[in-house]
Amino acid sequence: VAVGYQEKPKDSGGFYDAPLLIRMDGKGNLHWSKEPNFKEAGAIRGISKGKEDKLAVVGYTRNLDGKEFDAWVGMISTSGEMIWNKTVPSPGFDSLMAVETMEDGSFIAIGSGKNKTTDNDAMVVHFADSGDQIETHFVQKLGKQFGRVAYPIGYNRLAIGGFDMNSTNPGDQLW
Repeated sequence: VAVGYQEKPKDSGGFYDAPLLIRMDGKGNLHWSKEPNFKEAGAIRGISKGKEDKLAVVGYTRNLDGKEFDAWVGMISTSGEMIWNKTVPSPGFDSLMAVETMEDGSFIAIGSGKNKTTDNDAMVVHFADSGDQIETHFVQKLGKQFGRVAYPIGYNRLAIGGFDMNSTNPGDQLW
């Protein structure tokens, strides 16, 4: 199953992002293409296999005026039906970029978020496959941190990384 977004025209002119799910077989044949029914538009940026033929999906939602962004997590069936989805409570612009499944069946997602003290920090979100437990943590360093990679390295351990838009060094720095 592939995830992403497509641009769709707004009634008032211009375009907005609409989430998109596509399932193909190993030979490149399309099984189905679906647009999850979000209250707001947005994009699905990451996907990971869960238990019992379920898939965790992460990304962002935004209002059609394009001004408000929220990190978003959810679960879909392998047939593309939405099981549940929730925005992730946080004080600013947020987008989750990657998700990995932990050995206990929970999920870790990473992206960027605006917290109360800085413009942007890498944001790590831990959630259960039922959606009833969602924890948000920030990786706080000087500069703006953007999280892009989450990779399991052992039982309930995860390597995370991204890039750092640091004002003291020109260019983006990996971390």
